Order: sequence, then C-alpha cells, then structure tokens
Amino acid sequence: MNNLMSTLFLLLAGFSLQAQSYDFPEDWIGDYAGTMIMYYPTVQRMDTAEVHFELKELIADSVWTYIMTYSSKKYGEIIKDYVIVKPSKEDNYLYHLDERDGIVIEQILMANTFYSSFSVLGSYISSRMKRVEGGIEFEITSAKEEATSVSKSAPLEEDGEVQESIEVFSYLPFTVQRVFLSEVD
Repeated sequence: MNNLMSTLFLLLAGFSLQAQSYDFPEDWIGDYAGTMIMYYPTVQRMDTAEVHFELKELIADSVWTYIMTYSSKKYGEIIKDYVIVKPSKEDNYLYHLDERDGIVIEQILMANTFYSSFSVLGSYISSRMKRVEGGIEFEITSAKEEATSVSKSAPLEEDGEVQESIEVFSYLPFTVQRVFLSEVD
C-alpha cells in the first residue's frame, strides 16, 4: 500500500514541475481559436468543430467570462456562455464553472491547468484546460458511469501483516474531445 501511495505522490508531484508558469487570470485573459477533434474509438469515427474561446474579466479578481463557441456543419453553432467564479479570496485553487442555469461545476487550478471531473446523464466527464505558450490546451474525456472492468491486487504483506487487497475499477473513455486554442490578436 505504501508503494502505491508513494508512486501516486511522485506522479502528482511531477505534474507541478513546469517550464513556464502562467498566472490566472492575468496570463489567460483574451480570445483564442482552434479546431477541435472529437474522437470516437468504439465506432472508429472522428468529427471536427471550429472553436472560439473568450475569457474576459467581469468582476475584478472574482468573476470571468467563459464563452466557448463551437461551429460545425454537423452540429451547427453551439455557444457555452458560462462564467468562472472564484468563490473565496483566500483560496487560490478552487473555482466554479457556473453554467448560469443552476449547474455549477467545481474545478481546481493547479500547474497552469484547470481540472474538473463530474457525472452527468450516465457518464463521467473529465476536463482539462491548460495555459501554455501560444494558447490553451483543452481536452474533455467521457466514460460510462458503469465500470468496464474491475481488478484486484493480491493481498500485500507489510511489516509481517497481511494487508487488504486493493480493488480497482476502470472506466474506459468512449470519446475524447481535444483542441489547441491559439491566441487571437
């Protein structure tokens, strides 16, 4: 168990090492655009959509626009007109993505990246938005809420005592949406 925890800690610590740091909101505010690719591995299909993202300050140090516009021949135009809210001046990590319809998704800001995970309509959704040189990397993965596989470790022995087995549930993604949003002048 300690080996597993040590490995997990080292993996997470590695994420915090960055070549360049971008401060939110100062280094994020602006307009961005790119082409999103939507992968569907189980049906071996791929779709694309043009994406425009706008991040502007609405209330100093506490509320920013999050307007993501998707345009494609297949789906038409879809506008996600949300706001990012910093609920506490003391907490520099927790933010809310407020969809302005009663839905609020918690996200955490770590290492130039907003992370969120949530469940909706039978699917787990994981989102990552990272500020990098020249723009923003944005990715969403979706998996069914029902585990696609379950595995169990052999009982471990530590300090002469047999430890409980660890059970792991896998949730295989059925779609990945990815875009590099370049800064627009």
